[in-house]
Amino acid sequence: MKKLSTIFITFIFLTVTVHAHTWPYIDTVYAKTSTGQELTPFKLWLPKDSTIKAILIISERSQQCIDLANNAFLRSVASVNNFGIVLCSGGNTWNVDFNPSLNHPDSMLRALSLLAIKSGHPEVANCFLIAFGHSLGVYFARGMGYWSYSRVAGVISFKIGGTTIPSWASAQQISDFKKLPHFCISGELEGLEINSGANNYFASMCRSDVISRRNSNDLVAQYIELNGSHTTLPEREIQIIAKQIEKIIEYRIPKGVNAISGPVSLNEIAESSGYLGKSDIYNDFHVSHFKLISYNVDSAKKIFLVF
Repeated sequence: MKKLSTIFITFIFLTVTVHAHTWPYIDTVYAKTSTGQELTPFKLWLPKDSTIKAILIISERSQQCIDLANNAFLRSVASVNNFGIVLCSGGNTWNVDFNPSLNHPDSMLRALSLLAIKSGHPEVANCFLIAFGHSLGVYFARGMGYWSYSRVAGVISFKIGGTTIPSWASAQQISDFKKLPHFCISGELEGLEINSGANNYFASMCRSDVISRRNSNDLVAQYIELNGSHTTLPEREIQIIAKQIEKIIEYRIPKGVNAISGPVSLNEIAESSGYLGKSDIYNDFHVSHFKLISYNVDSAKKIFLVF
């Protein structure tokens, strides 16, 4: 069975490779910024012949975000797991924030509604969202998570650029975020790369935040890439991101439902469900306890708080 699954993934990968870097549906909406308004293009890619369970929303903060959104392997995994990909190509203010007072949620929802019509997939307007942000774009992804626990299935922070709670978040939103699956990927050498002092400055900053939140039983985990930098996106990390998206869909989205007729409710994840796997708090920065089921990902790397 495992061999057949690998063959199937390989077939989908080869098929999708031909269509990588294409965005068949694009719509543009106005979004407020701190200084006025700006046009924000939303680009949508969908797997063929499937009803979508979720949308991966990627803030176009960097070339790494563009590369991820266009990656053939990620799109092959999306085809198997029925999720679409949206690249939000807003300006600098939009990509480092997701602020209700600036109408960012309303602008995004309006764009999704327009894209649902253009694509002929009505479920796009109401389906669940998985937020991804890189560097300062992490504020965008985390902001989405704080904005709506009922709509956002999970958050992925890549090479984290901040750990602060949004100033606009209510007590209820802060409480809900604790229950939201949040996966952080750090590079071991990020601090050295951007002259922040210690080699692992950003990885350690993220790690401190994760430890604090795990002590409060938040559903958060961190992976630290050996020799990883702030500006690289190796295939291994794309595989890990894809696996995390699969797990978010598996645990949070009810089986056998879709959003064609309107919104549906997400599942809550109990810590005892095994979502985090080995979820002890390790004090050793170099501890390695990472294991994946598939994708041939090498386990001999540094890891902290794994799923």
